[in-house]
Amino acid sequence: ATLRARVLVTPEVRVPAPPKLATAVAKSDAPSKEEAAPAANRPPALSAEEEARRKEFEAKREALQKKESDARYIAKMNLLKTRLKLTPEQEAMVADRLQKARDERRAARENFKPGQPPDFAEMQKMMKLDQIAAADIRAELTPEQQTGFDALRAEERADRAEEQANRQLGEWQQYLKMSPEQKDAVFQVLSEQSMANDPENQPDARDFDEVRSRMEAQQAAQREALAAVLDETQMAIFDDLNQTRRDTFQGFGPGGGGPPPGFRGPP
Repeated sequence: ATLRARVLVTPEVRVPAPPKLATAVAKSDAPSKEEAAPAANRPPALSAEEEARRKEFEAKREALQKKESDARYIAKMNLLKTRLKLTPEQEAMVADRLQKARDERRAARENFKPGQPPDFAEMQKMMKLDQIAAADIRAELTPEQQTGFDALRAEERADRAEEQANRQLGEWQQYLKMSPEQKDAVFQVLSEQSMANDPENQPDARDFDEVRSRMEAQQAAQREALAAVLDETQMAIFDDLNQTRRDTFQGFGPGGGGPPPGFRGPP
């Protein structure tokens, strides 16, 4: 199983108050918070060399992400072709539909602007892309292939739950130092919760407030389950880190709330 001068006193000097007009002008000419901030608090401007390196890194990261996406696409096509025994016509149809889903996902991500809250409808749409693509593909399969396709989809959901549980368990182990038995039990809690929280197992939310309410309910259920496995010291560490994380990210999550339950949110 894998889840912190001395103060100089000067004589008081009485300065006559300036006229109101002068005050208004002074206010309009006042520097912005960024301009008034001490130079030490401002991020240093990048040199030409540093900017070039930044751009090079961004280009390499985009290339890596594309290669990873290509690898997932090829592996998915190979799996479907082998397990479902697709005909050449079906293989072409599946390839076109999976590529369309990739293009739609890329376009949807470009609609999200850094530093701005996401549009709820756009976010919901992006979360449904895979399900819509799967439904389109399934409709073109024979009854026997549909049974195999449904089994593959169930395996994918289980794999996602296991991967998320293992990642979170590894994160938590750094702080909680769980015994092997505790890790097994916590992994079970995390994998079951990940499966239950899979978008395909959740009804559509109406707005960000509902998303946040669900997250809070999930976190409460998670804590209750963990309290039956971890000791008092471990739970105290868990609660302290979770509260610190909520305070740190307050206002950045859906509807102005914090991130999903746990130290790290789902992908």
